[in-house]
Amino acid sequence: MTEPIIVSWSEIDAGRQCKLKHKMAYKDRWTKPVEDDSPLGKGVLYHALLETHFRTIHGHQEFTTGGKVKWDVSEDEMLRHCESEVSKFLAAKLKEGVDAYVLDLLSWMYAGYVEMWGIDESHDILGVETTHLAPLGEIMIGERVTPVVLKFKIDRTIRDKYGHVRVIDEKSHGQLPSDHDYDFLDQFGLYVWGLRKLGINVRGAIHSASKTKQNQGDIYKPGQPGFKANMKETPLEARFKRTPIHYTDAQLADVAKCALDDVQDLYSTSNRHQRQADSDRCKWRCQYTEACLFERRTGKPGDMVRMLERLGFNQERERH
Repeated sequence: MTEPIIVSWSEIDAGRQCKLKHKMAYKDRWTKPVEDDSPLGKGVLYHALLETHFRTIHGHQEFTTGGKVKWDVSEDEMLRHCESEVSKFLAAKLKEGVDAYVLDLLSWMYAGYVEMWGIDESHDILGVETTHLAPLGEIMIGERVTPVVLKFKIDRTIRDKYGHVRVIDEKSHGQLPSDHDYDFLDQFGLYVWGLRKLGINVRGAIHSASKTKQNQGDIYKPGQPGFKANMKETPLEARFKRTPIHYTDAQLADVAKCALDDVQDLYSTSNRHQRQADSDRCKWRCQYTEACLFERRTGKPGDMVRMLERLGFNQERERH
């Protein structure tokens, strides 16, 4: 039997952006350490911080008769436990050498998150950072039928106060996204489809956005050096936003079909891994831009690899 291809949303998304980027990231496996003060680095750390927060809540849940959930501590005690564990997380990151500025930013974001959402006492947490494998379908590689499996990780699966199961994905942004940004973002639809494929009746998704950009008033407080009277704090509603996303059955079927079509295209023997240049996309969504541009300017095959090595990239062959 042919071994299945295991793909993630990140791989599918990379292929949709640029076939050369997909080759460099998922076939040649070029990677480099993420800098803590980069947008991605801040996002990774914030994601880990919120994982600490919600694992703490999850650890204090108890299932009662009928599958209902209760906490083994009061709300005030729960909040103190969460804040204590997050403080330990931040202290550990400081010892690891993470920049103090980045940790101050994370502290500000976390304090606002809790002020905005509390400790989500109306949510029963069914899972935190759970990994799933769902059969996506089959593709043809040459004359060989090859099964495709979707591997995906859910930030948080919850049951709301109405008894509906939803998946929540936490994201950090320089600016909060608009509702229309989700119209053709297939990631969350694919997660909902995948869980339903596995027999889990998921109602929909919730995108939970947190803003990383600070105003001067968020940094300087009255009485501190550098503070000016015209400096204003960012209001909570401009820093945090949760957007429910609902899907029709036909919509989810199309999301899954498009994903499988993408995998077929990426793994086809006719894929030439061509560069798909786009000024906006290449500028902010690709870690290989500098090396790619260098090879394009010299016209010499292999110059991209040489530049990647000079920039600190290395190849990690282990897949997923």
